[in-house]
Amino acid sequence: MEGKDQKIERGELQALVKKRDSHVSRLFYMMLEFFLIFGLPALAAFFGGRALDSALGTGKLWLIIFLIAAFVLSWVIVVLRVRKITKELKVLDARIKEIRESRKTATAMNAGGHGTNLNQDLKGEEKNV
Repeated sequence: MEGKDQKIERGELQALVKKRDSHVSRLFYMMLEFFLIFGLPALAAFFGGRALDSALGTGKLWLIIFLIAAFVLSWVIVVLRVRKITKELKVLDARIKEIRESRKTATAMNAGGHGTNLNQDLKGEEKNV
């Protein structure tokens, strides 16, 4: 029979794996977000710079300045987003590893047939991850 702690860990492990998988599936939406992060500032910089250059008669000075600023701003936003998601993934992966190691230890210490079921569960989870 499974212990209470093992049931809690199994539920938490499944929740953590599901949460990690949701982060991975967000990659598609992240690509769209990158398009918006780079596209909107670039468009605003292009039209704003062109309008300012026309009004002031400065050639392409403001257009170039605004495009460079938009590019730098876009990359700063991207780096901040990637750092945030990477930090979340590291925390989730560390907790998943901790639970798996404690389950392996519990399986090794369990002399009955219940250890085999836990071991099979671990193998099944490894394939799913």
